[in-house]
Amino acid sequence: MKIILFGSSCELCRELAQKIEHVILRQNLPIEFEKSNDIKYMLSYGIQSTPSIVINEQVASISKDLTYEELEELIHHYI
Repeated sequence: MKIILFGSSCELCRELAQKIEHVILRQNLPIEFEKSNDIKYMLSYGIQSTPSIVINEQVASISKDLTYEELEELIHHYI
C-alpha cells in the first residue's frame, strides 16, 4: 500500500504529513508514505490543488484538512 501526499511546504501540508505519519505508526500499517511537490507528477493524477492525498494510485482527498479520525477512515477505506 502506498500513500502520496502532494503539497508545498505550507503549514497545512506539513500538518497533514505529520497526521498521516502518526496514523500509519499508531495503526502499525505496512504503508509506504511519500511526500511530493512535483507539479507534473501531481497533474498526472488530475490534481490541481494541495494538499491532496493519493492512496494506491487513486485520488482520495483534495484540498482538505483532515482530522486523525478522518485519515484513519480514509486509509482503511482503501485497504
